[in-house]
Amino acid sequence: MANNIYDIAKQGFLTGVSIGGTETQINWVNDDFSVALLDNNNPSFDRSHQYMTEFSFSVIARAELVTSVIELDGTAYAETVNFTVTDNNLPDDGTIAQALVVYRENNKGGTLDDSENVLIAYIETAENLPLILNGGDVTVQWDLSAQNTGRVFKL
Repeated sequence: MANNIYDIAKQGFLTGVSIGGTETQINWVNDDFSVALLDNNNPSFDRSHQYMTEFSFSVIARAELVTSVIELDGTAYAETVNFTVTDNNLPDDGTIAQALVVYRENNKGGTLDDSENVLIAYIETAENLPLILNGGDVTVQWDLSAQNTGRVFKL
């Protein structure tokens, strides 16, 4: 398996998606995004999945993703993400983090609603993945080759 962008994300960036009966376009700069650290020995990525509740991965921890511009070539950038032991309750039992998933948050009244959190990108080919958790913080630094913020994916 490799890094992928979900079909629903491509559609959302181009035309919009229906979430909770409301048609909305995905906006990398203005919407709220998060990244989840995933654990699964037998991942089953399916590009047709649309929401966080549809896949078979176990979420270890979540963190806010601070996004920035999309360049003219369709590259999406974001700042470094930190999963801290105190904020994310990272396990120290040797759990293996296999991948990351980027998703657009849909908070209803401040409540996380995974059935409406739109999947954006699945990332398993990254430096230090898989990663054995040992009770320390986990930092995700995106590819910094082009800007001060890192390249997360390219449409």
